[in-house]
Amino acid sequence: MKRIIFFSLTTILSLACFVTCYALDLTQQDASQSISGRIVSKDWVADTLIVNTGSDEMTFVVPNGTKITKGTHSSSLSEININDYVTIEYYKTQHAGLKAINITVRSTES
Repeated sequence: MKRIIFFSLTTILSLACFVTCYALDLTQQDASQSISGRIVSKDWVADTLIVNTGSDEMTFVVPNGTKITKGTHSSSLSEININDYVTIEYYKTQHAGLKAINITVRSTES
């Protein structure tokens, strides 16, 4: 009987911790930011982009759900090239760093 109670309490506490961490991550998604710059590096394996903003280089994780637009049509990470100019809307996460939400690719700086 004590084992069942211990197991139940442990499960409930674990679930409460998970829900709290998940809620904190969702709160961070709401605080999105935006930058513009030029692609200086791209890693297809890790799904990351490094963007030179003029004053800094920033690394972005590009998850599968990221909306990528090149010109007037939807695009994919494989169609983004080094030296392309981009505007990236992103949010900060505790574990993954900077996650891209939307990427707009341009051929020239603007």
